[in-house]
Amino acid sequence: TLIDWAADNNVGFSQIVSLGDMADVDVGDCLDMLAGDMHTRAIVMYLETIPNPRKFISAARAAARIKPVIAIKSGRHEQSAKAAATHTGALSGADRVVDAALLRAGILRVKGLTELFDAAETIARFPPLKRARVGIVTNGGGAGVLAIDQLIDCQGELAALSPATIERLNAVLPPTWSHANPVDIIGDAPPERYKAAVEAVVADPGTDVVLVMNCPTGLGSPLAAASVVAELAREGMVAGKPVLTCWLGEHTARSGRQILQDAGIASFETPADAAMAVAYLSDWSRAQR
Repeated sequence: TLIDWAADNNVGFSQIVSLGDMADVDVGDCLDMLAGDMHTRAIVMYLETIPNPRKFISAARAAARIKPVIAIKSGRHEQSAKAAATHTGALSGADRVVDAALLRAGILRVKGLTELFDAAETIARFPPLKRARVGIVTNGGGAGVLAIDQLIDCQGELAALSPATIERLNAVLPPTWSHANPVDIIGDAPPERYKAAVEAVVADPGTDVVLVMNCPTGLGSPLAAASVVAELAREGMVAGKPVLTCWLGEHTARSGRQILQDAGIASFETPADAAMAVAYLSDWSRAQR
């Protein structure tokens, strides 16, 4: 299932391990091995049970100091825990205990497959951040509001733009721009407007991460906007700060996302997915402290 899903989402694997009932080799052994594997950028796991918690936590903590470790632990509810027990023959463990163990080990826990790969794609690209205050640049105000809702739901932090940044944006944006974060650069935004806005938001000392969004409007080119953002970025960063993107829609938007991905920039289809990815980066950074 993971392999089929990953193939359609441009996710590659250096190693794939299925442990069955773990009669001799368990998750801790695999974590030890993958932590030292130079071809593995991030470790993702599907867990139904943790048979040797002390060994697992020790191995996971050591691995998480080297590279991101992300896990789905099923059996979050009583009914699903019973189903896991009949499937594996082992107890899945109280969910709050599992949560505490994963947090102690520095592991980022997610709920589903989409989140698993979105988290891996995001946090494997960047070092841990001290903070993850988010600046948003968008040509659609509604998309920016949706991103904020999801960000706040995930305990994320919206950046407060400095007066100097507001003045800088006043000089390059139409008078009708939002004058706040999210920076709504208006639906007809040409590539040059995207470039100027992204550079200004990245330069703000109160911004740690930038989310750039594009809504198809018929007034601007999603491909041209993607190209100019791709030109600004180096290894997914602009001026040393992580940049994530959300190009909404299909058809033209899909080609725009491909341009960004080819440039090493994580790109998502919806504001919620993009905001969740930012939250994963923040959560993982906290887990490493």
